[in-house]
Amino acid sequence: MVSYEEERRRRVEENKKRLKELGIAEISKEIAQQTTQRASKNQDDEPRLPRRSFCSQEDRMAAIEAAEKIQQSLDRPSTVKTMLQSHVSGGFWLSLPLSFAKKHLPKKDTMITLEDSDGQESESFYLAYKNGLSGGWRGFSIDHKLQDGDALVFELMEPTRLKVHIFRAADYQRIQGKSITDKAQLAKRSRR
Repeated sequence: MVSYEEERRRRVEENKKRLKELGIAEISKEIAQQTTQRASKNQDDEPRLPRRSFCSQEDRMAAIEAAEKIQQSLDRPSTVKTMLQSHVSGGFWLSLPLSFAKKHLPKKDTMITLEDSDGQESESFYLAYKNGLSGGWRGFSIDHKLQDGDALVFELMEPTRLKVHIFRAADYQRIQGKSITDKAQLAKRSRR
């Protein structure tokens, strides 16, 4: 009677022989090389995700103050949202303030148009039950190079159209010591 171990060794050797006859090892090496070559070519073609950068609390607050100052001058309903890492890298999920969403945005999941200050439009999927933007938000965030600390004013143009005013926290690193009015003017110019 053949022991279990002897039978197992015999089957392993048979399988090795079959794999060698089929050339599986060589095929596997070729696929790995092609995948590596393709991945390095694609890295140059695809848009890169933004590098994670963290802004100081002072810069974040300066961007918020400038955004709120502009928000006060708007005639339409609007809300200010400060960007966090989860909004601009990795997860790319943006929840909107509940009070703004409940009062002004659709009650059902729908596509919403995001328009920047240059008139460029992007579509994003609005999830009503979560009060946030999902599909399409990633593209908007990457296209506009949004970073941690940036403050956005979402101005309601129509129930499914938001104009997005961007105030970059990084701009305030260069103008330390200026008044908030000067910072708001800089933010306004940087959006054009």
